[in-house]
This record gives sequence, C-alpha cells and structure tokens, in this order.
Amino acid sequence: MSHKLVWKILKKSGYSLQGNRKTDEGNTHINRDAQFEFINKVANNFLTLKLPVISVDCKKKEVLGNLKNNRTDWMP
Repeated sequence: MSHKLVWKILKKSGYSLQGNRKTDEGNTHINRDAQFEFINKVANNFLTLKLPVISVDCKKKEVLGNLKNNRTDWMP
C-alpha cells in the first residue's frame, strides 16, 4: 500500500492534516513538596542503616519555551 493510497483513504474517511498546537502545562502538583519529603525520609532511613540509596531521574523530557513544532498529524 502506498502513502498516496493511505492519504486518499484518510481523506475519504473525513480526516485532514492538522498542525500541532502547543499547550501550556498546568501548575505544579499540589503534593510536590510532600513527595520529595517522603523520598528524602526514606533515603535517610536507608543511609542510617548503612544501606545504599540510588537516585533515578525519570521525569518526562520537555523542550523549554514555546518553540515552533512543524509536525502534522491526521485528525478527524
């Protein structure tokens, strides 16, 4: 199946190419400080027992600023 056939099928199904629209994220989580205080408390308990503590950064990567996004997606 070619990309042209897929384009025709999507068009006939009522889809059109839509440019991405930037959305601003909301405020920080209301329990943000409580989350970090809990993690700190648990880490300190482990360190007191001479057990290792591993810190893993697993937050979503985000581009800083409201930069242009040239990508388009098919939307009904």
